[in-house]
Amino acid sequence: MIVSLTADKLRLKRKGQGLSQAKLAALLGVHTGTVQRWEQETGTVPAYVNNTLELHKRMANEKRRQRAWQRRKKAKKAAESKTPPPSVFNPQS
Repeated sequence: MIVSLTADKLRLKRKGQGLSQAKLAALLGVHTGTVQRWEQETGTVPAYVNNTLELHKRMANEKRRQRAWQRRKKAKKAAESKTPPPSVFNPQS
């Protein structure tokens, strides 16, 4: 489905993903001025821009999910490698 963005929706999506106009322009392979024109409603926002932003959002979410999984895995490994401290009540320790 082809969905075109309005200038306001483009700005909201871009800022919501933490992208500057320059970063979005680099991601799309266009000049920063092009993104500025789209956001000032002096240019038509092509449909591929919405698709690219959606893809960028999904990739960012996947990266966050993978980093969280790696942190949990590392924490689990660290917890398993720790030996319990000697107990006062265990004469063998």
